[in-house]
Amino acid sequence: MEKTCRRCGDTKRIQKFKVDKRQADGRTVTCRECYETRQLDEWSRTPDQIESQRKKLQGRKYSLEHRLAISRGQKIAVKEGRHHWKKNVHENEDQDRCHIAYKIWKEKLLERCGHKCETCGKTERLHAHHLKCFYEFPELRFDIENGKILCISCHMRLHAKEGRKKVK
Repeated sequence: MEKTCRRCGDTKRIQKFKVDKRQADGRTVTCRECYETRQLDEWSRTPDQIESQRKKLQGRKYSLEHRLAISRGQKIAVKEGRHHWKKNVHENEDQDRCHIAYKIWKEKLLERCGHKCETCGKTERLHAHHLKCFYEFPELRFDIENGKILCISCHMRLHAKEGRKKVK
């Protein structure tokens, strides 16, 4: 199905159109190119404004509630197809180690051990290690007692001793 853009007059397929609710009639249809051009014109900022905004946000520490709210919003955006990321193609999405719950678990482990390897005491390149397998024991994934902090060399040595896959 094809429609004509009311701004540029071009006839294009319907998938290329966006409903622009800011127009007077509330449902004017414009092509994506016209819509984005208008968006860029209205939201253009000077390089000084961009640099000022970047400096203001750089290094900002968000509260746990705020981080969880951001995570929920991003998950919804991915499901609805509004996010620039591709959807994760996992058999079981809750096995993903990029979820906020995993990051919070790792932060708690780091605080518990004082940001040091629990085996040798190094402070660089620390990894969180699950004592009981991440995939085989989903109920223990984020249990503080099921983890320990190791440097990369101790972590690889431990996995080699157990005969499991190498650590990425």
